[in-house]
Amino acid sequence: MSLQAANRGIGRLVEEGILEEITGRSYDRVFQAPAVMDILFRPTPAHSANQETST
Repeated sequence: MSLQAANRGIGRLVEEGILEEITGRSYDRVFQAPAVMDILFRPTPAHSANQETST
């Protein structure tokens, strides 16, 4: 895949709100997918129950 094609694809994902650029730079950019990050970092029910009983 060419750099131009990759940038177009990333641009479409940003426009759709699937990805967001998090560095604020115009080069060496880093993107994240907020919905994926929310899933990865949300507490699991077992984790939440353990915290409630241990305090």
